[in-house]
Amino acid sequence: MNPVCPYCNSEIEPGDPNRMDCPSCDGAHHSDCWEENCGCTVFGCASAPSEGPTVTIQAADLAPAPPSPSVAAHGAPEFTFGGYSSPALERTFQAPDYAALPKSRVTYILLGTFVGFLGVHNFYAGYKARAIAQLCITICTLFMGAIVSWIWAIIEVCSVDRDSRDIYMV
Repeated sequence: MNPVCPYCNSEIEPGDPNRMDCPSCDGAHHSDCWEENCGCTVFGCASAPSEGPTVTIQAADLAPAPPSPSVAAHGAPEFTFGGYSSPALERTFQAPDYAALPKSRVTYILLGTFVGFLGVHNFYAGYKARAIAQLCITICTLFMGAIVSWIWAIIEVCSVDRDSRDIYMV
């Protein structure tokens, strides 16, 4: 396996006349990569170049922020460009109403089949009163009434096709 130059990440062929070995860590480099980096590119190597010049920015070096757009008499912001001003176009964006998306019928059936005795499928479909009734029957009877709640859930799974908002489940 041929060594890889840590600067350009390309393979160095054996016998390459442009190969440069670091005197400190014996890392192989292309001579062009060594010269461009001014030394070894292996992190922590003694032959690596010293840290380059740093830039210091003070508050006085920063330009002041541009003034905010003025507000015209009708309340819309006004923008100027080249000495001409015009009111900004009013844009509205209506976010999609995710609450109105239909519920999944497959999820409703799976919840009703496997945890229907707890009323989870009815919580999913938005029928909170039914869900609480099934949960109370199961919990208050110390899970003895779970069979009754589960049969009730199976009947609902077979007959209910809309959620509490009267939207068909897909």
